[in-house]
Amino acid sequence: MKNNKGQALIEFIFILPLLIVIITVIIDFLGIMSLKYSLQNDLDNIYIMYKDGDTSKINNYISANNININYKIEDEFTKIELSKKAKLTSFILKGIMNDYYIKVDRTIINE
Repeated sequence: MKNNKGQALIEFIFILPLLIVIITVIIDFLGIMSLKYSLQNDLDNIYIMYKDGDTSKINNYISANNININYKIEDEFTKIELSKKAKLTSFILKGIMNDYYIKVDRTIINE
């Protein structure tokens, strides 16, 4: 019988970098989904402030949370768009999506 104790260690050393990359990519995707959910909640809050006509609260809110905001006013509709830069940890996603921004929007009827 041969002694194969070192074989499992060598296989593990070859698989470990791939496993680390897969885990960091999964963590990045979870972070992106969490950021999108958070931006949706921020958009709900900003929508309420916009309906109340309180632009000073909106400006304070977006500066405190480091959010970019755009308004597009067309005839009877206003589109509010929020965006925020995602922080990526895996070098693969950083190479593919250098500056990745999460964007959410809502169109409302002007009264």
